[in-house]
Amino acid sequence: MNKKFSIEIDKQIFSVSSSVAPDDELAKYRASVSLDAKEIADSKSTVVLSVHWKFRDGLLNKVAGILELQAIIRNSGAHNVASEGALKEEIQRYMAYELSDISNAGPLSIDTVDINQRRWLKYAVPKLAMTEYSTALSDNRYLTVQFALVDDADQPEWKGKARALIEELVKSLNIDLASNSRA
Repeated sequence: MNKKFSIEIDKQIFSVSSSVAPDDELAKYRASVSLDAKEIADSKSTVVLSVHWKFRDGLLNKVAGILELQAIIRNSGAHNVASEGALKEEIQRYMAYELSDISNAGPLSIDTVDINQRRWLKYAVPKLAMTEYSTALSDNRYLTVQFALVDDADQPEWKGKARALIEELVKSLNIDLASNSRA
């Protein structure tokens, strides 16, 4: 079963899809959002998509771990993030603030990746088992797609399946003009 989430963000359509339907039927999901909406403008970050996949293991089919995907619109305030360099600086600023309470979070390494003809910045926080991909949506707003692994068991086998699903989800990340996606 292929599951696709599409969100209209002003004149752009963000989409992500998976061959595996998420377990969480109560996913937080918006079909449409405006970057100029008061809620977006007044907030440092707004989650527009949140879904989970549970990985089960053992005789009792117990949850061994969870993959969480969140799509977040972040507001850079007065900082212009339209260029790759400026977005990279904003991510470093934002993550330094977010990780300030975590000891030994490690240095943040940011790589540039091209996904479906769009440039994304990829960075990870291994201590939190979290990887994020960010791309500019406007001069002062950017989209972050976050993948987090939540471990509920001592068996790490589920993480291989979760990482394979992450690869599939990343390959499907797409942002297109609304008029092009409907053609």
